[in-house]
Amino acid sequence: PICSQVSGMTETYTHTLTNVPIDIKYDSDKYFISGYSYETEVYLTSINRVKLDSEINSDTRSFKVVADLSKLGEGTQTVNLGVINLPSGVTATVLPESLSVTIGKKTSKTFEVRGQVDDSQLATGYEIKKIATDISAVEVTSDEAIISQIDHVVASLPEDMTLDSDYSGRVTLQAVASDGTILASVINPTKATLSVTVKKLTKSVPVTLE
Repeated sequence: PICSQVSGMTETYTHTLTNVPIDIKYDSDKYFISGYSYETEVYLTSINRVKLDSEINSDTRSFKVVADLSKLGEGTQTVNLGVINLPSGVTATVLPESLSVTIGKKTSKTFEVRGQVDDSQLATGYEIKKIATDISAVEVTSDEAIISQIDHVVASLPEDMTLDSDYSGRVTLQAVASDGTILASVINPTKATLSVTVKKLTKSVPVTLE
């Protein structure tokens, strides 16, 4: 924490916290929310170094950043962020002060699961022989507008991988539109086993006729 002292006055300690989770209150049985930031920045100030250090540490922190959507209806809404359970002697400023969120009517639908490997993830000289997933369909929950845009669910090879041998692993599922755009949703189950079989391309040797 940064310490500042002005002409013999009490020392004030400050600290900026990033990636503080936002606790969002809404009717999760009726609505699905999307299009918002999950985390925010909090600027803490206190003359009590021990109290400040306790709030800086996520394991001992008592304060929470909250957004109450319970009185808001469908559509894109803006709500102020508040801080609760802040100890006396500690002040907090949240940046940004408000949260924009899209609230829609919750609905669920079953979609097929497709395995996916980008061509750029194949090592030079290899091609895909087979792609398979251990589950063929999953339940997707989102709002009505998003559900109508979903084409299927993909089990994609992790982006940091390049294949020069067969692969089998658990991957996170994502709901996508027909053009591959990832859409906000909750998928059950969240992961599937993706199996990819690759084979080495055979080089063609020119034949010389005499």
